[in-house]
Amino acid sequence: MKTLSIGNKILLACTVVVVTAVGAFAVYFDQRQADEITRSLQSTVRQSGALATDALANWLNQRLALVENLADDVARDPAPEAVRQLIDRPTMASRFMFSYFGSRDGGMYMYPPEELPADYDPRSRPWYQDAQRTGSSTITEPYVDASTGKLIVTATAPVGKGADAAGVVGGDIGLDAIVDLVRGIDLGGIGHGFLVNGEGTVLIHPDQGLTMKPLAEAFPGAGLSPTAGDVLREAGPDRLVAFVPVTGLPGVTWFLGLSIDRDAAFAPLAGFRTTMVVTTLLLLTAIIGLVGYMIHRLVARPVMAMTGVMGQLADGNLEVAVPYAERRDEIGRMASSVSHFKEQLIRVRQMEKEKVEEVVRAETHRKAALSKLVGSLEATVGEVAHELTGAAGAMHQSANDMAAVAQRTSAQATTVSAAAEEASVNVQTVASAADELSASSADIGRQVAVSREIAAQADREAKATSQAVEALSDDVAKIGDVINLINDIASQTNLLALNATIEAARAGEAGKGFAVVANEVKSLANQTARATEQISGSIESVQAGTRRAVEAIQSINKVIDRMSEISVAVSAAVEEQNAATAEIARSVDQTSQGTKEVSRSIVQVETAAAETGTAAGRIADSSSDLSRQAGRLKDEVTRFIAQVRADKADIKLLEWTDDMIIGVHAIDEHHRAIIQELNRFAGEMLHGDGRAAARTMFAKMKAEMAKHFSEEEAEMTAKGYAGLAEHRRQHQDLLERMARFDGDLEGDDPAAVNAFFEYTADWLKFHIQKSDRPFVEFARGGKGLRRVA
Repeated sequence: MKTLSIGNKILLACTVVVVTAVGAFAVYFDQRQADEITRSLQSTVRQSGALATDALANWLNQRLALVENLADDVARDPAPEAVRQLIDRPTMASRFMFSYFGSRDGGMYMYPPEELPADYDPRSRPWYQDAQRTGSSTITEPYVDASTGKLIVTATAPVGKGADAAGVVGGDIGLDAIVDLVRGIDLGGIGHGFLVNGEGTVLIHPDQGLTMKPLAEAFPGAGLSPTAGDVLREAGPDRLVAFVPVTGLPGVTWFLGLSIDRDAAFAPLAGFRTTMVVTTLLLLTAIIGLVGYMIHRLVARPVMAMTGVMGQLADGNLEVAVPYAERRDEIGRMASSVSHFKEQLIRVRQMEKEKVEEVVRAETHRKAALSKLVGSLEATVGEVAHELTGAAGAMHQSANDMAAVAQRTSAQATTVSAAAEEASVNVQTVASAADELSASSADIGRQVAVSREIAAQADREAKATSQAVEALSDDVAKIGDVINLINDIASQTNLLALNATIEAARAGEAGKGFAVVANEVKSLANQTARATEQISGSIESVQAGTRRAVEAIQSINKVIDRMSEISVAVSAAVEEQNAATAEIARSVDQTSQGTKEVSRSIVQVETAAAETGTAAGRIADSSSDLSRQAGRLKDEVTRFIAQVRADKADIKLLEWTDDMIIGVHAIDEHHRAIIQELNRFAGEMLHGDGRAAARTMFAKMKAEMAKHFSEEEAEMTAKGYAGLAEHRRQHQDLLERMARFDGDLEGDDPAAVNAFFEYTADWLKFHIQKSDRPFVEFARGGKGLRRVA
């Protein structure tokens, strides 16, 4: 950075002081101007608010007075015919949408005549009840008229007092009439008026969408509430708001809101600031220019002149004149010092001249001696250089020989490495086979041992079974003996029964009962004899089977003994094989150790290969990174090309804007996806690579729209939405237009594509804002529901 000169430093200090002073002056006047504009705004708000609220109150009180006069007239003659003539007067018809009288017996007389519901009872209406409750004339809050569906207020007055009241008269005043009064408020083009009630509900606003909405929606985030007074309050970054109460209206608490555009209101301040900035810059330029000229003439130029003189003196020019020596200020004293410095330099120059002459003489002598020394050194260095050249040649040849040897060594190392690797692989293969053989032999030995143990166990079980069968045979034989005994008892019982029968026969009639018992005993004895015969046959069969089982078990014992002998022989053979396998494994292990020693001698080659692999891995990672970046580039290029295509075709792509948001995330996302598909389709049709891709896009877009329309109509049907038929007709119109355009996909007519795109884009914007949004508001219970007060 270039160092500032002393003049520039003085000028900079003066500039800072001047800028600070002028800036403070400008800020002071800017604040004064802002305060003056604020006071002017307060005055405008106070005057405009007072005039507007008085005009609104007078306008409504005039109509309230007409209603009170009507109440007095009806009280004097409440006959139906007289009432009809009273409410049909031109003074009432010209000032009210409807004039009417609700009698205490439920009768309703109104002009202009309007068909009311059969069950309509004026006594249940808020306007009737408010007048009866207060016993005086009043104005209602805005509500939806039952017959017209419009927002109105009603001026009412009771006919009579207390229990003698004959009913209530009223007149409906449309909010449209009051809107003109509010819009007529003159704020000098810097703002507008609006009407709000004491609960913070907006009654009238230039933006009709805010009518009957909370004040927070008109000024989100401002935290405003209507309070009396004309003090301007912040209502966001660009608005100021004041609330002026509308006094003299019975039954309602209304405030006239005045919304001021901050930028428009303070536009004079912006002009003042511009003027102030320009003036300040001009003033600063003049002051700084004058100060700079004075500093340059009185300070900077003499200092620069003295600096030039000192520079020339430093360069050795002792003939230069020293200016400003006649001045009596700091510059003059500086000139005197420079003059003295010049005289000292002249004396030093003379002394240096003498010394130089002496140095020249000494230098001549030194050069002669040095020339001789240089000649000797040249001869010596030449000889040494020649010898170094020869040595360098020899070293070069040795280096070449070493390189050749290194190359042959590298080739031989490669060959040895391959052989060692192959030997290592073979040894490892043999070692693995030996290990597997040893493991198999050991496993066979274990299996043979297990088989031998199982055979021994089977032999023991067979012998035990044989003993059990033999015991069973003995038990069966014992059972045969018991059966023989039972058979003998049955024979003796049979003889006893026979003897009893004979004795009963001898006894005659007295022995008949005994004869019957004897016959039964005889029968049982015969049955016992037959049973013992059958049991004897079964026992003989069991004994025969037992003998056969004993013989079979004995045969099994012989086979098990033979298997045991074979297992012993196999176990011995396996042990011998294990010993041979172990010997082979030891030999193979020694060979493997030798090949490992050879392999370790070429570990550097393997290390280099590993490093190469690592580098290859990094290259692969870089390639993957490049691939991802290429993917992103492709996406960006695709979007860019789509926009360029649209620009070249003079088509403005349909953009998703905030006014398309309806507040339901799923529906908004579906609408956004349809718009994206439409933009892509238009770009592909006009400048794409082929009609196949465009047809696929069109089919997808049509399917998405049909699905979306079907889901919407189903939801409307479920909600009982009155606008379903119109909604369905709009859906059908677009689908039919798409069906007609489907036949144009094979053609190459940009005009047809432009026409379809513009039609669909306009349709989507209209449908989302004018059809979908009212349905969502209806479903949420907001605007769109028909409310009856």
